[in-house]
Amino acid sequence: MSESANIDRLSGDALDLVALFFHRVVVMGLMPCNAVEVRLDDPVAHLLDGGEGLRAHGGGGGRHYLRHASDPDWAIVRSYDPEWTPYKATAGEMALRAIEKWFSDES
Repeated sequence: MSESANIDRLSGDALDLVALFFHRVVVMGLMPCNAVEVRLDDPVAHLLDGGEGLRAHGGGGGRHYLRHASDPDWAIVRSYDPEWTPYKATAGEMALRAIEKWFSDES
């Protein structure tokens, strides 16, 4: 059973930022990020700014850490989930696109 939800409702830009989380974000200073919960009202802004519309998870936490698992207003992406698998092959490229678009010196 998939632990991810509403991945299909995320834009390409939002998916690029999720890939960046999986490649670069460390949760609580210790663990690589392996799950992202993002509110769907403005996912790109939440992924960029954090706050109440974003939760990042790391470590071996199970679904009991997911606060919005059944909430249709949130997307959940687990890095090891089969729903994310189609994106894994290009996740590095996706992360680079996010860096270039939002974090380069020229922006």
